[in-house]
Order: sequence, then structure tokens, then C-alpha cells
Amino acid sequence: MPSVWSASAVPILFRPVYTNTGSSTEMLFADSPPVYDNRSVDSVRLALAREYAVDLKALARN
Repeated sequence: MPSVWSASAVPILFRPVYTNTGSSTEMLFADSPPVYDNRSVDSVRLALAREYAVDLKALARN
């Protein structure tokens, strides 16, 4: 599945927003306008971890 965000742009903030279509995520970047993703914050967090090869379970243990 292709990414919604650019590989060179790292979000500085992502937060839940609630729209008529349900829960979504607003992502803010340093050099561009906000991007809205129709996935939940948890789904976006997991996708970001996969994109940057971060093991969230290993981080939680430390």
C-alpha cells in the first residue's frame, strides 16, 4: 500500500479528528499544510512504525 505522506517528510504531530465519515488523523508537517488520513491514530502510528522500521514492542520493553 503506498504511503499517504512523503518519505522525506516526517510528521511533527498527528492527532485524532472526527469527521462525518468517522475517526481520522490529522498530520502536521514542518513545511507543508496538514494532511488528513482516513485511518485511526493507532493505524497511522503502526503504519509510521512500519515505514521507518521501528519495533514498537521492543521500545515498550525499555
